[in-house]
Amino acid sequence: SSKSGFPRMKTSDGLRLILASSGARGSRLAEKFLEILLNNERVGKVHFLASEAFEEVLSAEESTTLGETIDRHRKNDKFFLHDCDDFGAPFSSGSYRHDGMVILPLSMASLGAIASGAHRDLVHRAADVTLKEERKLILCPRETPLSLIHLRNLVAVREAGATVLPFIPAYYTRPKTIEDLENDFFQKILDHLGLENTISPRWGS
Repeated sequence: SSKSGFPRMKTSDGLRLILASSGARGSRLAEKFLEILLNNERVGKVHFLASEAFEEVLSAEESTTLGETIDRHRKNDKFFLHDCDDFGAPFSSGSYRHDGMVILPLSMASLGAIASGAHRDLVHRAADVTLKEERKLILCPRETPLSLIHLRNLVAVREAGATVLPFIPAYYTRPKTIEDLENDFFQKILDHLGLENTISPRWGS
């Protein structure tokens, strides 16, 4: 088993996905998107990992803890928790096949590590492996304004094959709640993962 005590693998049908969260604003987006993935019938496994910085941001923004999030999903057979220091996780090797990785939210420190290839933890290592194996990597930066360093790093990861998908609210859907804005964003991620969904209205629908 991994450092967390969770089994490394279980036999399950469906897509294998990785959701990683680093220490940037927007921790609620990670929590909500995790719920969406676990409730999608086409998803068979969700490998979840979060940095220590993410835990701090989550506590500050949502008055909750990562432990509470984990407890809600602990008995879900699709949910696989990983320690950010556990380089023995299956997806730290390119021989483990998965269907896509999402980093939500993406901090600028993690962006810099991924852009340079100098990984310091499992989040960066998994992203590096995903790129070298030419699998889907979706990066959701949460920073504004962006410095020239940030912009150059974003160009570097895009040139390497990553999809850069920041949280930018859309208003043509006539949103009535914050959740409406978030769902439009989640829909874009799901589309790029190849997961059919109807969680938000589409243009022309």
